[in-house]
Amino acid sequence: MAIKKKEIRDFVSREWLKGQILRNRFFEIDTKNIRITRRICTIKPKSPITENGTDQILLHELNNLITRGYKYFILNLETSGLIGSSDGVVVHIFTKLEKIGGTIKLCCLNDRTLNKVRLSKLDIVLQIFETQEEAIDSFRK
Repeated sequence: MAIKKKEIRDFVSREWLKGQILRNRFFEIDTKNIRITRRICTIKPKSPITENGTDQILLHELNNLITRGYKYFILNLETSGLIGSSDGVVVHIFTKLEKIGGTIKLCCLNDRTLNKVRLSKLDIVLQIFETQEEAIDSFRK
């Protein structure tokens, strides 16, 4: 019985991700950083989201939540930020959620991250809020 390319790719991806999680323990996305209130998931990473693996860990966690049926997310960047080309993962998540009728909103951006988001024109597509409470309230409207 031949192994399909997709199975190999999925296995390699899982193994790579396990290694990344071990190497990036400082990133700390776990249940204490993910708050679920009603149908809204609030994610608050403790370290910057970079293109060297922490963005893939975030993507993996969000994919797990999406497969469990959640489709409304708030990414609280109060203690972290988007560094390098990591804003691409946010765009990827946004388009994936839009296809299933969900959305992701950003809140608590520091000045550097806010400037990066504005320069890349992501503020046109993504909703950005100053506080987490404002972002949660926006789902109720």
